[in-house]
Amino acid sequence: MTEFTKEFIDEARKSITEPGIERYICIPVQLEMLDEIERLQDKIAELESELVTTRQKLTDCEAKIAERDKALNDMVHELSRMEIDRDELLKEMQWRLENKNHRIAYLKHRLELLQDKYRWIPTSERQPKKDWFYFARENVNQVIGYYSWNHKNGWCDGKRKNIKTVTHWMKVPKLTKEESER
Repeated sequence: MTEFTKEFIDEARKSITEPGIERYICIPVQLEMLDEIERLQDKIAELESELVTTRQKLTDCEAKIAERDKALNDMVHELSRMEIDRDELLKEMQWRLENKNHRIAYLKHRLELLQDKYRWIPTSERQPKKDWFYFARENVNQVIGYYSWNHKNGWCDGKRKNIKTVTHWMKVPKLTKEESER
């Protein structure tokens, strides 16, 4: 599979714009695709960083819950020595644990959504529901590109229709407000 490193993209951009060599009319599209690949690589790195941060927050949250559970257990021991009603204390502890468990479940769910949202989906698993543009990976030389999908013509890349060699696809991430203003 081709690695779209900075050097690879710079070399591709140079070969596309090199003077004296006949080129197709689609040079601006090729340059835009290279720019889009770089932008998407940045977005993927940002999302992976967010995923790491979310996992760390979840780990930190679980550690805090363990500390609070220990603190609550210590409080129970101290309060029972002081002859405070245990039933009320247990209700309070149960309420706090349920709230923490809800928070953990929410964070785990959010993590699963992020992982599912930005993954390569095998075409054998399913095709897109919506006719639109997607990133697609072809089995031929592991090419990754910007393809359209529609239920009538299948996968298309601007030149070819009904491409059967597409093996995986993923949604194109939406631009942030900052990115769309550029």
